[in-house]
Amino acid sequence: GACPSASFRLKGGRMPSPPGEHVMQRCHQLAREQCSELGYVLAWWFFSILLSLYNKELYGEKKLDFPAPLMMTATTFSFQYVAAAVGVRCFRRVEAVANQSMERMSWNRYLRNVAPCAVGLALDIALSNLALVHVTITFYTMVKATAPIFGLLFALMLRLEEPDVQVFGTVIFIVIGLAVATRGDATFNLTGFFTVLSATAVSGLRWNLLQILLQNEPLLPSPVHVLKAIAPGATVALFAFAFFRETPWDGRISHYVAHTEGGWPELFVMVAFGGVLAVGLSLSEFFLLQRTSVLMFMAFGALKEVLQIVIAILLNGDPLSFKSFVGLAMVMGGVILYKYARHLKKARGQEGQEREMVTAMHTPKALREANANLAESAVLLEEGGSGDDRSG
Repeated sequence: GACPSASFRLKGGRMPSPPGEHVMQRCHQLAREQCSELGYVLAWWFFSILLSLYNKELYGEKKLDFPAPLMMTATTFSFQYVAAAVGVRCFRRVEAVANQSMERMSWNRYLRNVAPCAVGLALDIALSNLALVHVTITFYTMVKATAPIFGLLFALMLRLEEPDVQVFGTVIFIVIGLAVATRGDATFNLTGFFTVLSATAVSGLRWNLLQILLQNEPLLPSPVHVLKAIAPGATVALFAFAFFRETPWDGRISHYVAHTEGGWPELFVMVAFGGVLAVGLSLSEFFLLQRTSVLMFMAFGALKEVLQIVIAILLNGDPLSFKSFVGLAMVMGGVILYKYARHLKKARGQEGQEREMVTAMHTPKALREANANLAESAVLLEEGGSGDDRSG
């Protein structure tokens, strides 16, 4: 009874529909993936906005006015390395693999795969801090809004994305919306413009390199290990930029500490608190980037910029202008369209794979092989039956 039905299934050209349990499992898996992605997005937004408020309070001229932001950031990255190392030690099962992996990673491999991410991260931070000396925050945000374009260009160059007119159009739509939302009476500064643009380009490159590192480096099995590997290089590079830019040997930090009530203990608490926020921000970014693409990551980043604008409006009590409202709506609509386009592209890819499998099953060669297998099985059954008759 099994052989005729199998032959009919092949000749009919139809595969049996997947059972309901399989469909439900796929739905549950998709829901878990979306909830996990949403959780990392919310964590990223939370730590990013909180760290922005912390930096504004720490470095603002009318606030605490700390004189060496790059030096503070470098110290924060050293804190991130310590935290990542402790985190790796807490997971004993992973640590056994991680120690062997890090010991086997050669310097050539580290310099080729990890160092560019660390230097790019440090250069992005250094150029961004330098740009804020020359331009306003509004102008800075407007130029930084072009980050998805650089992300897309580098993704195409590194072959992480395939050319897609729909995706490119959606990215441009998001960038225009963010520019409209942040447009104000910003004074143009040529030096500041090229500095911010350079920082934005470096940002687009380093996120693509980081995605490659997170998704394709077997010697770094988790974002915690990636942070542990990147933090030392970023710390060294940031200290180098800090010594070049801020000249901390002139005693400005000691003078600042001497004129604060808490002294060095207060400075240590400030570093530790900023380090905790930075660790949460880095890990949430890495976990999110490990599960999605650079373009989707930057689309979520555009939404984060929108959220920061809304929070700033609420905190300052400023009314939301019609132009800003239109820009925010464009960004949100663009992100939704991009997410939908990615979902359709993924679904089309899965359907194409299923069609290829079905087509392969119904090619003449496959039919001949299936019929040959059926004939061989029939011969074996006949031989077995005649043997039983003879024994009887």
